[in-house]
Amino acid sequence: MKELPNKGQFTVTFPMGLLLRHYSGEKVNQLNKDLAELILEMEDKSRADMKPTATQGGFHTSPAFVNRKDPVVTRFREKVLIPGVQHYMANYYNLMGVPPTTLTPDKLSLQGWANVMRAGEWNAPHNHITPNFRLSAVYYVRTPDSPPPEGALQLDNPNQISSQHGTYGHAKFYPHAGDLVIFPCYQVHFSHPFTGSGERILIANDIRVHDRFDEIRHNNYNCMLVDSKTLR
Repeated sequence: MKELPNKGQFTVTFPMGLLLRHYSGEKVNQLNKDLAELILEMEDKSRADMKPTATQGGFHTSPAFVNRKDPVVTRFREKVLIPGVQHYMANYYNLMGVPPTTLTPDKLSLQGWANVMRAGEWNAPHNHITPNFRLSAVYYVRTPDSPPPEGALQLDNPNQISSQHGTYGHAKFYPHAGDLVIFPCYQVHFSHPFTGSGERILIANDIRVHDRFDEIRHNNYNCMLVDSKTLR
């Protein structure tokens, strides 16, 4: 499976893994154009039937969007999203000091929805803690021209007290069309509203990775059970 041209950088934040990839070139531009046309067509047909989410205004599809069988979504899934997840997880295994798992598409379970926002619309702080899902990914199909911090994706530091000790309380990422951002699904994040004309169109995804950590429920974010009897 040959992926589209891209540049990538893997870093660790807070200390959570964060992957930024930027896809560019004529094929990417055409992909983004085709995705935008599909998503805006879906908005025209179904915006009135939306259910409430963290989205403040705007439009979103159902989580089944990323698994559509039509050619444009298949192209995005196979040449952008899955290679990005493979890139992230290769670094994850390296940091964990374990042999890497060959993450063929059958070892990934995906859900993802398309989102359209216009001036004044935004996403409230939230995370995507869903049983068994490990990663969240956001791909930007179209972004409006707006001055920072308008339209920024903000990742909040889970160690909230750190802002009282001279370290950064959060990180802001200013997206452009063709950007893919991947982070742990428990990372609290939100989008800043923007002004002016145009739409911000993105595809948000949650990913389950079927590997040895999934088998031992290492990444299911279960709560620790504290029995008070042990304190007596």
